[in-house]
Amino acid sequence: MQRICKENNAKPKYLLSDQGVQFVADEFRGWCRANGIKQRFGAVGKHGSIAVTERVIQTYKEGCTRRVLVPISRNDMIRETELFFEWYNEHRPHKSLNGKTPNEVYFNRRAANAKPRIETRPLAKHSAPCAKPRMCIAGRAGAKVKVHLEFLEGRQHLPIIKVERV
Repeated sequence: MQRICKENNAKPKYLLSDQGVQFVADEFRGWCRANGIKQRFGAVGKHGSIAVTERVIQTYKEGCTRRVLVPISRNDMIRETELFFEWYNEHRPHKSLNGKTPNEVYFNRRAANAKPRIETRPLAKHSAPCAKPRMCIAGRAGAKVKVHLEFLEGRQHLPIIKVERV
């Protein structure tokens, strides 16, 4: 989310949270008002009313803070968080987005899972029912591929997988 906001200088209209003491504190409410952000709260006692927000926090904890030695320096922690969300938005397909990344949806880019696929099975047909979503095969079936595994700025917990025809 932070990367998207930096690219177009946008800020959210609303901030959705629970009613934890940190979100109802005068300092936080004042910050929201000063930045023109309206606060919204999940329904009290209603399980799942802020489920998407809770899921992002859980993913951040599991994918970042539990996989790295959390830096002592505030700036270093901010950098780790920025890298995690850059990876999360640009390189990690999301089931809730039908296999697209948030950046593919937000910037209206053609999703990687909607592009013609490289087919490694030599006898596969273009209309093979086992390949979902159905899409065209790029070139001929039976292609040899090379898989490249990289890590965003060397972070082992942020893999970037690229496949190319050889």
